[in-house]
Amino acid sequence: MDLICADRPDSPRFAENCVITVSGLPVDTSEEDWLRDSTTQLVGSVPGFQLIDITEWEPAGPGLLRSGVYIQGTVSVTALQWTWMSEASRRGFTATFSCPTRDCGTAVERFLAMIVTLEEI
Repeated sequence: MDLICADRPDSPRFAENCVITVSGLPVDTSEEDWLRDSTTQLVGSVPGFQLIDITEWEPAGPGLLRSGVYIQGTVSVTALQWTWMSEASRRGFTATFSCPTRDCGTAVERFLAMIVTLEEI
C-alpha cells in the first residue's frame, strides 16, 4: 500500500477509506496481464470478497472498474476498485474505495469526485 485515507469516525466503527497502490511492472507485463493479475489479487486478498461486476473504465487511462462486497465483523462493506496501467512509467495503479454498504449511495459520489483528480507524478 502506498497511501491510505479514511474518514475519522465519531465512534468505533468501519470508516470509509481509500487505498492507493502503485506497482512497478516488468517490461514483459502486458496491460491484460496486469488487469487480470490485479483482479486475482483483489479477490484473493480480502477474506470473503465477492466480485459483483467488472467493466472497462477510462478516466485515468484505459483500465477496469471492479465492484464487490464482503463482511467485516458485522458490517457489510462495498468496495469499488479502479485499476489502470501507465505505459510511460511501467507502473500499475489501483485506487480502492470501501464503505459500509448501507452508505454506498452517498459515498459513491465522493469517490467519483476523488478518482477523477488522480494523476501520475
